[in-house]
Amino acid sequence: MKAKNKGARCDECPLREAEYVPPEPHETDIAAVGNFPTDHAVREGRPFVGPAAMELHRSLANCGVRREMVHWTTAVLCKPPENDMKRFKAVLQKRNRAINKENTQRKKDGKAVIPVIPSPEECCAPRLQAELRSFPHILAFGTAAAKATIHRSASIMGLRGAPTEVERDGRTIRIMPCLHPAQVMREKRWTHVFRSD
Repeated sequence: MKAKNKGARCDECPLREAEYVPPEPHETDIAAVGNFPTDHAVREGRPFVGPAAMELHRSLANCGVRREMVHWTTAVLCKPPENDMKRFKAVLQKRNRAINKENTQRKKDGKAVIPVIPSPEECCAPRLQAELRSFPHILAFGTAAAKATIHRSASIMGLRGAPTEVERDGRTIRIMPCLHPAQVMREKRWTHVFRSD
């Protein structure tokens, strides 16, 4: 059932057969949200592990924050093929364009339309919103995580640099969008920016 009982739309998700990594909960008021699980996360069965996560844990330790002081999760709980969500979503968009084209003809013929395939982020959004409801402080690592928590469409470069406050259920939530540690591993010039965030 994966995350279906937590509100996710797993039955509709194009990643419903993919490898699943559950959140790692801790009693805390800080949640960290990544984009999606990696091969390392799948192997260990928990998010934010592997070489990129070690950079994150070192940076948090410099601030006096240990792993057990943070609730760990991802915007999408299932791993895309080859750890490449961008490519997976490009294929999905191509399929949806074909469906929309077919639906144009189906409408002309008076036939029922075929529903387009939702994105993994759309399918996991209800679960993520419910999961994060009680956290007043959220660290969002990467563009997908930032979009999923702030609900604004922009790149991580346009969002990072300062906390964003959002009102939800009559409460103020502070969200800190940050570069993803995997990006920092690939592009070392961003290390000081990541650590300062």
